[in-house]
Amino acid sequence: MGGTRGKRVPGKKKPKSVKAKVTSKMSSKRRLSRMGKELKKGQKGIVANYMTRSQVLRRLQITLRDFRRLCILKGIYPRDPKKKASGKDKAYYHIKDVGFLSHEPLLNKFREFKAFMKKVRKAVSRGDKTLAEKREATAPQYTLDHLVRERYPRFDDALGDLDDALSLVHLFATLPADGPVQAARTERCRQLALEWQYYVARAHALTKVFVSVKGVYFQAEVGRQPVTWIVPHAFTQVTPPDVDFRIMLTFLEFYETLLKFTLFKLYHRLDVAYPPAFDGRLEECGVYMAAVRGLPLKGARGLLTSSTSEGQSARTGSPEAAAATPNRKVKGLEAKLARLAAGKGEAGGDAEGKGGEGRRKRKNTCQKGRWRGHWAP
Repeated sequence: MGGTRGKRVPGKKKPKSVKAKVTSKMSSKRRLSRMGKELKKGQKGIVANYMTRSQVLRRLQITLRDFRRLCILKGIYPRDPKKKASGKDKAYYHIKDVGFLSHEPLLNKFREFKAFMKKVRKAVSRGDKTLAEKREATAPQYTLDHLVRERYPRFDDALGDLDDALSLVHLFATLPADGPVQAARTERCRQLALEWQYYVARAHALTKVFVSVKGVYFQAEVGRQPVTWIVPHAFTQVTPPDVDFRIMLTFLEFYETLLKFTLFKLYHRLDVAYPPAFDGRLEECGVYMAAVRGLPLKGARGLLTSSTSEGQSARTGSPEAAAATPNRKVKGLEAKLARLAAGKGEAGGDAEGKGGEGRRKRKNTCQKGRWRGHWAP
């Protein structure tokens, strides 16, 4: 008994089970139809709905930097599934979010920009600065308008997400142009902040103000929704070296487009054209809010008469003024021809002299009426 192992005999193979005898006589097609296809780990169930970041990068064929930027612009964040097939130290994304990213038009723009940078670097390495400058002028451009319409299908949704956008724009408006923060970006943020403050002041929407160590908190009621943002104190700001400004600039790029969409809608509710005009002389004097000139929309009631709106549009150089200028010239020529025809029918040089004086008087009165009708908000 010591040499035997149950029913097994030493030196002989282990007998197959009854189940193995039944399945061994089946063909591969019959076995597939009876038992189904053999599944690998992670191909079915909750685990199959999630992918790790490295798997997503291989599927989309982009770099980690472009993937982070694309996720910020699209509003896609990592998930925390209950079952993690590849380990707990990985970042997981839902398979539907990966599908949304794969159909994003910005992916092609990122690839075009990557190929464009290769050409520019190649020209710079050869020492051909003229060719590099020519290629730099043909850099691929893109817009984020479709992302704003996609993420915020309703205007109320955009108003509910204005808190972070306004706080970040007011923060960059006070930062110095140093390192990754450029002077043009700071000037654009300052202009957006002034446009928002002008709307709040004109609509009388400000409800609360609170001063703290971080800055000044403001709260306004816009579209029956409270909007809260913080404005840093007017001190000299120093950019910390341990902050990743590339991620913040990506958020800022999207928030600028969101604010432009929102301000366009809010200004039109007040019958004011967007973007407003800025008085450069007042800006140089430091009177920033007074430098904003809200021009009325075409056909706005109770704000401006027709003659005043023509004079204001002519000053700002709008397309309406450009279209109205030829019409005024034609009417002036017709009036001149009529006066000349009437002057030929009259007798004597005194009549011609009186007609010239009348024309000079009419010209002076027209110029006075134009400046007297200037509208200021």
